[in-house]
Amino acid sequence: MNRMQSTDQRTDSSPALSMVFSALADPTRRAILARLAAGEAPVKDLAEPFALSGPAITKHLKVLERAGLISRSRDGQQRPCRLEPRGLEPAADWLESYRAMWEERLDRLDAYLKSMTAAAAPRPPRPRPTPTATPKKTARRSQAQDGKERRHGLKKRSNELRLTRVYDAPVRAVWDAWTIPEQVEKWWGPRGFTITTHAKDLRVGGTWRYTMHGPDGVDYPNVTKYFVVEPYEKLVYDHGGTDDTPPLFRVTVTFSEERGKTTMEMIMSLATPEAAEQIAGFIKKAGGHATWDRLAEHLEQAATGRSTFVINRTFDAPIARVFEMWTSPEHLARWLAPVGTTMRFLRSEIAPGKSTLFAITGAHGAMHVRAEYLAIEPPRRVVYAQQFVDEHERPAPAPGADTWPATLLMTVLFTEETPERTRVTLTSEPHGVASAAELEAFTRERAGMTLGFTGSFDVLEALLAPAHAA
Repeated sequence: MNRMQSTDQRTDSSPALSMVFSALADPTRRAILARLAAGEAPVKDLAEPFALSGPAITKHLKVLERAGLISRSRDGQQRPCRLEPRGLEPAADWLESYRAMWEERLDRLDAYLKSMTAAAAPRPPRPRPTPTATPKKTARRSQAQDGKERRHGLKKRSNELRLTRVYDAPVRAVWDAWTIPEQVEKWWGPRGFTITTHAKDLRVGGTWRYTMHGPDGVDYPNVTKYFVVEPYEKLVYDHGGTDDTPPLFRVTVTFSEERGKTTMEMIMSLATPEAAEQIAGFIKKAGGHATWDRLAEHLEQAATGRSTFVINRTFDAPIARVFEMWTSPEHLARWLAPVGTTMRFLRSEIAPGKSTLFAITGAHGAMHVRAEYLAIEPPRRVVYAQQFVDEHERPAPAPGADTWPATLLMTVLFTEETPERTRVTLTSEPHGVASAAELEAFTRERAGMTLGFTGSFDVLEALLAPAHAA
């Protein structure tokens, strides 16, 4: 059966389609697929990061196999598993059919709106009022809402996506980074993207016209329209539109300063909860949240001249549990290593003034890493210095890099967004003496570090899922 025939015969009720989406719904199975993307692996290697029993991992593998996403063969006593990319075709075809449908509908809507007179044209939706609030008040409101949802045993679906970041910079510096085109061009967009600003009129009713340039050479024109501009406090604007297409969503972002640090709170409002979920998935896939990490790096560089790497991730788990996953050797060994590798502690003394030594083994051999712990403040902060070494703990070159800083300082901050949600902020920077070439190599590798930590955080997310907590 050729591709066209198989596409024509698939409907929303297709058993193949249902099995694929059912298989992908579980974070553990998604982590297994991410591991197999690096190459085939035996069952015992797939089970190791999750500490699952044999029957439990076999059950997951059977679900993936029935959905056509993996296959298993026999090699002596082992049954290696391999990824089957063609198994995703039912989902890809189904999504493509809906993409085409919505593009056609939006084209018709666009033509209709253009045909209307200016007097009859609908006014843009009025932004929801967002009163300026201190971080403490916002946290109390979020915690009260989260508690109410947990008492009822469910989580209300929302048409809003929310994001909070805290920057170690005064509000004036953060506002300038947002509004001065020469600064915006240094950090706006996912990693690998650059932008060109054509015009920026920062006032109510004004527009910002710019083009985002993707790492693959594709250009993405954008027209942003401002509805609220309150210097150093608030912006409301439409995002993702062009001269010919409507915006994707409305953004409300507020800024508040406390003790020299700025809290940025963002709300992205969409028409429906379904649209919000779709955009959330798109932002995650495109690495859009790295934009706000790049802002942190830019602010640090502008203020101190230091080169840093920043990555944030919010986990649906209490802060004490997330902190434990970073400070228990048993837990760390299950998720910290890059996807497709395994991690084994040779020394596991996680305490201030102590150090760990671990080996990471993958298809390209083994590397050894020493981490010296400088500070541990439960459940808020962990600081350690990390070096590549050999098995005798002598300094060793970084794998695959001719030039790299000898030591990296890693600072991990844990922030309780609600009693059941924890934001992790990891900052890495060269520690001690580093040459100009080493600093350049570190800065150049930010995209690769984002990819590596994202894979590890995906595994951590799976481990923190309720099924594992139980």
